Amino acid sequence: MAGEKSWYVYGLCGPGLPAKLTVLGHALRGIPIAARGSPDITAAVEAVTTRLEPTIENLQTQHEIVSRLAARVAALIPARFGSVMSEQALRERVEAHDGDIRDALRRVHACAQMTIRVFGEPDLPAPAARRAVSGTAFLEQRRARAHYVPAEVEVIRQQLGAHAKAERVEPGERTLRVTVFHLVPRKSVEKYRQRAAALQSALAPRQVTVSGPAPAFAFAPELW
Repeated sequence: MAGEKSWYVYGLCGPGLPAKLTVLGHALRGIPIAARGSPDITAAVEAVTTRLEPTIENLQTQHEIVSRLAARVAALIPARFGSVMSEQALRERVEAHDGDIRDALRRVHACAQMTIRVFGEPDLPAPAARRAVSGTAFLEQRRARAHYVPAEVEVIRQQLGAHAKAERVEPGERTLRVTVFHLVPRKSVEKYRQRAAALQSALAPRQVTVSGPAPAFAFAPELW
């Protein structure tokens, strides 16, 4: 509706976020949303008048704000960059996805995301080794690529699987072989890091990076 305030959504969390707070100079609000009659889903938002451009600076600022919010509450699922909507639209979106949101908040409760990247030219799974000659063949190759798991992932699982509550594997492209996202209990992050330090030698000569802890970006449901 004309004149209705727009909110930039940083994420959704459980109880514990103040109604008003300032993060990195940004005046944020915590809006409780009574989905299914229980106001235990809170939206962390900021009033905006224009849409943000996806510049490096804006992306970094959002990441830092979400990180600071995640440190204040037991569970937070980040919103996608550029999520802007009216309060009514936000409430309708949360209510429509109530079950998925609650499941995600339970999953990420007291957890952080760790990210492992293995560099090198990606392997092509067998069906993709041949050039696609039809639209159907092309789609089959894309599906094969999406489900292909490089051998390095099994090594990562052996090293770190016991410390991860959940895992997501994302196939690589160009110079990135694979990205593995782990959801790790916050109390286990230091042990995870210690074990992860051995990955570089275990996966040599591949280059490996381990980053985190961070908010659970890779484990947020598709809401926006």
